[in-house]
Amino acid sequence: EKKILYCEELVAAAAVHSGHEAISILLDSWRVIQDLESAFEEDGKPVYPLSVVVRKWDTRVTPQTEFRAFIWGGKLTCIGQYWHFLHLPELKDIKHEIAEDCCRFYEDHLKESMPVPNAMLDLAWLGPGQVLLIEINPLQEGMGDVAVSTGLFDFENKKDKAVLTGKAPFEIRLRIEDEGGEKGYSKMGYELKKMIDQAE
Repeated sequence: EKKILYCEELVAAAAVHSGHEAISILLDSWRVIQDLESAFEEDGKPVYPLSVVVRKWDTRVTPQTEFRAFIWGGKLTCIGQYWHFLHLPELKDIKHEIAEDCCRFYEDHLKESMPVPNAMLDLAWLGPGQVLLIEINPLQEGMGDVAVSTGLFDFENKKDKAVLTGKAPFEIRLRIEDEGGEKGYSKMGYELKKMIDQAE
């Protein structure tokens, strides 16, 4: 499917090979602009410290391997596809294995050292028993609770909110069918929409 191939190429294109390439990506990122705006007061004083983290590129991380896990009160409550607008049927038969491995990884390696009680973990499932932490993002009502961030879970939906906040049983969700047209397009982030518009 063209949408999947496009996202695979989008991921691959994010790799940089020099400091100049890295700065160019940062300067072109709407997310970076938003983060910098929230990190500094009007007088230019920092609200909290900022860091640039550099990590080795891993070609095993693809749209098919990326998942977002939700932590509430220190408990992993649910997991969904990171690329939540893609229909990836090959994941259907292994979703429970993915969930078990991700939950085990959280309990064994992350739970005791989590910097905040509520968070979103971006994880890569690279095969049986192989889970990689990509990044940690904040999660609370008013921060990280928008549909673009929570994907297949919706904070505005009463049942979904119960799952996200651990008041309902754990779930792992995958997109069960392709969602095209404006409905699927509306769930993409700003930067992805921008790139697709430019490509067309």
